[in-house]
Amino acid sequence: MNISSNLGTAANAVKRVTTDETALGLQRWRLALLAILLRKLTVIIQVFIHVASAKKRGIIDGHVRKEMLA
Repeated sequence: MNISSNLGTAANAVKRVTTDETALGLQRWRLALLAILLRKLTVIIQVFIHVASAKKRGIIDGHVRKEMLA
């Protein structure tokens, strides 16, 4: 074996490791962004349910319908 073939093998190994780490880092970022988007979607759904139930109960914009007070 000569030195140049060893250097080529080492360079290829470094390239593989850094590529794998980059791919793993991208997957982590994707998962983090997906978690953020899911959390935002959950909050939007909760707000929608809250508003819908408030309208159903007759509470709109912090006011109670007069029929409910009687």
